[in-house]
Amino acid sequence: MHEPMASEEGQGTNSGKDGGKRAGFWKKSENLPKFSDDAQRRAFQNILRFFAVFIVLTLIARGTSSATLAVVSVTGVQRAEITDAVGGAANVVQRNLIDITVPSGLTVKEVFIAVGQYVKAGEAVAGFDVDLLRELLTRENAALDKQLLQLEKLVRVQTADSFSLTSAEAVYENAKADYDAVKASSAASVASAKKALTKAKEERDRALEHCKELEAESAPEAEIEAAYAVLHIAEGAVKEAEAALAAAEKKADADNKASETKLKDAETSLERARKSYEEALQQTSDANNQNRIEATTLRLDIEKQRAVVEALKALLDDEGILYTGIAGTVAKTLAAGQKTDSGIAGSLYGESDGFYAQMRLKSADAEKLAVGDVCEVTTGGGNLYYRPTVSGTISEIGEADDSGGVTVVISLPSGDWKNGQSVQAQVVRSKNTYNMCLPVSAIRSDQNGYYVLVVTQSKTVLGIENIVRYVPVTLLAADGSYAAVDGAIARDTLIITRTSKAVEVGDRVRVDGA
Repeated sequence: MHEPMASEEGQGTNSGKDGGKRAGFWKKSENLPKFSDDAQRRAFQNILRFFAVFIVLTLIARGTSSATLAVVSVTGVQRAEITDAVGGAANVVQRNLIDITVPSGLTVKEVFIAVGQYVKAGEAVAGFDVDLLRELLTRENAALDKQLLQLEKLVRVQTADSFSLTSAEAVYENAKADYDAVKASSAASVASAKKALTKAKEERDRALEHCKELEAESAPEAEIEAAYAVLHIAEGAVKEAEAALAAAEKKADADNKASETKLKDAETSLERARKSYEEALQQTSDANNQNRIEATTLRLDIEKQRAVVEALKALLDDEGILYTGIAGTVAKTLAAGQKTDSGIAGSLYGESDGFYAQMRLKSADAEKLAVGDVCEVTTGGGNLYYRPTVSGTISEIGEADDSGGVTVVISLPSGDWKNGQSVQAQVVRSKNTYNMCLPVSAIRSDQNGYYVLVVTQSKTVLGIENIVRYVPVTLLAADGSYAAVDGAIARDTLIITRTSKAVEVGDRVRVDGA
């Protein structure tokens, strides 16, 4: 068994240089596993299986991970010109569009002009039925008479009724006079009763003193008794006087209270009458003011109604034919059978070519503009490389309405304008070229300011990975397409402009097209 192997080795040895290499290999191979050994063979096969499974799982993991990663579109910085401008769509309006007015409610019988036709002053515009004109004139005259009658009522000045107040004042004055008279009479009665009582007391005291004197002089009994009889009579007079005074005071108090009650009632009635009169005065004043306002409005309506009547009379005088008083090009006209509900039978463009454009802007944008600013107006036509542009001037900037919109009026130079034409208008505030510009879709912001998300590459066991990084930037300028920035961005930096789903710093992503 060993001889063939030795022979093969000898053959290998005799084959020159290659034979030497093979000989060296066989010597080294003595240390390799002997596949004749089943245990070694199985171990080697397990190792092969492990590496095969590892490779397969790695490929599956990379494929699955790539399928779930966000797909991002990237760009690099570039040199660009950024225009700071304010503007938008605008509509051209002819300044001297003049309506041909006619009373409303008429039906056009025939039309003598057509849109686009040039008419001279005094030319016939339309014809109306004469019988219907007479009927309408009768109705409008009646309406005018009704308005005049209503005006006559409104101009009458209303006055407040003062009868109740005058009556209350008279009752109060009478009650006051009665009160003063009763009070004076009561005071006089009490004073008289007091005076009588005082006199009675004086008579009693003199009679008592006389009795004492007679007793002291030991006068005869008859004389003393006579004196006491007089004293008794005087004491009775005092009691009567006291009773009379009490009665006088009681009556005076009752009479005073009664007259005072009447006076207070009269005073209350007077205050009530005064308040009612003041309310009546205010109501009358309000009514007069309202009537004056309504009369002012009604006078305007009367003037309009008189104009309608005069217009109908003029149409009747012209046998139902409406003539234009100016020359111009017909912009609009009614058709036969239509009614003049809007009071307009047609419109003319005057002979001058004054045009302006109206543009609607947000209030914040309008605040950047001023009257007199030059405005670039781009008209229709042109081609991919050239669009006709003329210069207008902002002549008016309106006030913001409830929705926050502002109307800007742009005076246009002479040209081939058409009423209702759509144009684009903008005021260029500045134009500058910047070396580091990005699409506006790449610019993001948070509480710290502006930033961009960039893609950086790193090597891993799974290969090259694209990682999202955060780079702060300073926004220098921007328009609708590009933004100029300043920041730590190299020329070859891959800057994210769009993502298939939300990404955060540190996320792995897949670059679109890579």
